Amino acid sequence: MNLFKKILDINLNLNFNFLSNKKRILIYTYKTNSVNFDFIKKNFRHKFIFSFVNDYNLFIFLLALIKSIFSKEKFFIHNYLEFLIRFGNIKVIISDLDNYYYLLSLKKKIRSIKILLIQNATRGHKTDIFKNFLKYNEYKVDDFIVFNDCIKIKYQKYVKAKYHVLGSLRLNDFLDKFKFKKKNRKLKNILYVSQYKKSLEKRTFPRDKLILSFLKKYCQSKNIIFQINFRSRNYSDTLQEEKYYKRIGFNNKNFLIPKNSFESYQNILDAKLVTTFNSTMGYESLSLKKKTVFLPISGPSFGNYYDEFGWPGKFRKDGFFWLRFFSIKKLRIMITQVFEYKDRKWQKKLKNYKKKIAYQDKKYTQKVKKIIAGYLQ
Repeated sequence: MNLFKKILDINLNLNFNFLSNKKRILIYTYKTNSVNFDFIKKNFRHKFIFSFVNDYNLFIFLLALIKSIFSKEKFFIHNYLEFLIRFGNIKVIISDLDNYYYLLSLKKKIRSIKILLIQNATRGHKTDIFKNFLKYNEYKVDDFIVFNDCIKIKYQKYVKAKYHVLGSLRLNDFLDKFKFKKKNRKLKNILYVSQYKKSLEKRTFPRDKLILSFLKKYCQSKNIIFQINFRSRNYSDTLQEEKYYKRIGFNNKNFLIPKNSFESYQNILDAKLVTTFNSTMGYESLSLKKKTVFLPISGPSFGNYYDEFGWPGKFRKDGFFWLRFFSIKKLRIMITQVFEYKDRKWQKKLKNYKKKIAYQDKKYTQKVKKIIAGYLQ
């Protein structure tokens, strides 16, 4: 009964898509993330097929369900992927779902399969994949692309793989497609990258109100434009996010509502200074060498919302572009200094943190293509 309940809880989309045994590469991801793999589609056009999370081939779905009911292997997703690989004669799996346990243990079931795993976002230590790693063992993939050296060292304790520090897949897609030029803008603006989630609203409101109220007053006193880059993409979520920030004291003139991540990156590139709590996009901004300030302020007074700058790296509570405790004096000094840094000085100071927390390899696409081509030889 528990198995049926779990399956019914999944937002199922059953289809009759034909499985060609001429395909060799399976890209397993969310449908919304598929655009990030366009460079693979372009270079391996007749050799790949997508399988999206919660989209199931009806025939294989039924086989996996039967096995999950009548065999010792009760993990439905494991069974589904196993049948998908065998019936489709798949040789390579590529996925950006690095926080999905069943991908990390799939080689135990099918030793011949080649797995390329790609980190999709910054990881956390209290509510993320690492909190349960000690309960399992024998995690293994062939190649693992990660954001930085710190997360590489952390993953190496649990997952056997050949590691590649290349940066963000999503940012790479943007850089591949959009050739931007530096703009000599006279506009003085500070951009805040929102991490709003409806489910966390009660916990994050004290923290956001504290940080954003300070930034609003600071910008008003310096005659600086303040903008909030929204996280939400669909209409209903955007309405919720608008209400949230209006409760803090902002209005539509402060809001930037991007349709996709590409527009968010463009907003970052256009900003004089980027601020964030501790978002993945904040670290991507840093990897673009944009002036970026992190404010992972935490504690009982701020909704008990804990986070650590640069985790799993070990960094002190404050630095020249981050602060983990609330101090109006320190916050004002830090924001002012970073805002007024010349680009050359900022980039020089940032060098010590290059591969530790924020890095984007200019040859990301070429290196990934080379890994895949090696699998197919």
